[in-house]
Amino acid sequence: MILFSSQDIEGQYLRNNGVDVEGKHSNNDGAESAERRMPRTILDPRGRFLQGCNKILLVSCVIAVTVDPLFFYIPIINDGKRCFVLDKRLRTTVFVLRTVTDVVYLVHIILQFRTAFIDKASKERGETRLITNSRAIFWRYLQQYFIVDILVVLPIPQVVYGIIFSEMRRTRSSDATKLLNALVLFQYVPRVRQIYISWKELARSSSRFVGWVKAAFNLFLYILASHVMGAFWYFFSIQRETACWHTACKNHNGLLENMDEGLLLMICDSLKPVSYDKYSYIVREGEPIDTTFFITQGIAWRYTTNNNGEGTSFSPAECLEKGHFFGEELLSGLNVASPPFNLFNLPVSSKIVKSHTKVEALALMANDLKNIVEQYAAIR
Repeated sequence: MILFSSQDIEGQYLRNNGVDVEGKHSNNDGAESAERRMPRTILDPRGRFLQGCNKILLVSCVIAVTVDPLFFYIPIINDGKRCFVLDKRLRTTVFVLRTVTDVVYLVHIILQFRTAFIDKASKERGETRLITNSRAIFWRYLQQYFIVDILVVLPIPQVVYGIIFSEMRRTRSSDATKLLNALVLFQYVPRVRQIYISWKELARSSSRFVGWVKAAFNLFLYILASHVMGAFWYFFSIQRETACWHTACKNHNGLLENMDEGLLLMICDSLKPVSYDKYSYIVREGEPIDTTFFITQGIAWRYTTNNNGEGTSFSPAECLEKGHFFGEELLSGLNVASPPFNLFNLPVSSKIVKSHTKVEALALMANDLKNIVEQYAAIR
C-alpha cells in the first residue's frame, strides 16, 4: 500500500544532494528546483502538501481502527423485554466517524494517481530518478496498490452490520454471522498495516524519536488488541444469548413446528427467563393458564389431585425436563387469522406443576402473546 510519503522514496530524498526529475538533475537546491520543474498536475511526494496529507491520513487510520470495533457494541440487550435492540446514538456516531475516515482515505487514493515516485532501476544504480509521467504513475499505482486501497475504503461495516443484526434475529444465523464478521476483520488488517508503515516512516524522518515512536506504537497495538478483543467478546455474548432463545424455540417443535417463521421469531423475541426454587409451585390446578413455559434447566412434576390441589394423586406424575414445555393450552387455541387475542377467556389448568429441583425456563406471557398477535396481524 503506497503512502503519501512512500517507502520507495525512503531517506534518499534527504541523503542525495540533487534529484533527477525525468533525467533533469538538480543541484544542492534539489527539492525546491525539482518541485519547480515538476508538471502542475503532478505532486511532489516531498512537498509540504503531501507531507501534511500523510499526517492527516495517519490520524484518520488511527480513528478508523478505533471506531470499527464500536460497531460490535451497537446491539444491546433490553432486560425488560428480553430481546436485543440497537443503540441508535452509538450507531449514528460510529457511522459518521467511519464515513469521515473513508472520505479521507478516498482522497488519499485520488492523490496517489498524481504523485511522483522513485524509479527502482535508478535506485539500484545509486541514483534518484523521480518519475513524473502521469501514465507511468497511473499504471504503477493501479497495478500495485489500488486493489488493496479500494478494499479498505469500501463501506463494509456500514453495510454488513445491518445484515448481521437482521441475521441475528433468525433461527439459523450462526454461519452467516461468522462469515460477515470475518469479512469485517479482513478489511481491518490493511488499516493497521497502513498505520504501521506511517509510524515507521515517521521514525525514519527523525532518528532521535525512533525509540519513542517504537514504544508508542507498541503501546498502541496493545491497547488496540484489548479494544478489539473486548468488542468481539461482547458481540459474541450477545449472539450466544439470542442463540439460546432461538434454540429454546427449536427444541419445542411439537408445539411450534407448524407456526409461521415470522410469528415464531416474534415469539422468540418476547420470551422472558424465569426461575423457581425446588419444591415450588409453578402452576396450580384450577388457575388460569396465562403463561407458556419452555424448560431450559431443571426437573418439574406435572400431576393431578382429587380436590383442586388437595389430597392424594390418582394418576402418575409426569416428569418435565430440559426441552419440555407446559402451559401449551395458551397457544393451542391461538388463531392469528382472527384477532384480537382474548385475555378474558383464558384456559384453566387441570394439573399442578411443581419444581423438583431448581427450574429455569423461558416464559411466554399471555399479554405478550396478545401484542404479538396484534403486530403480526398488522404486518400481514
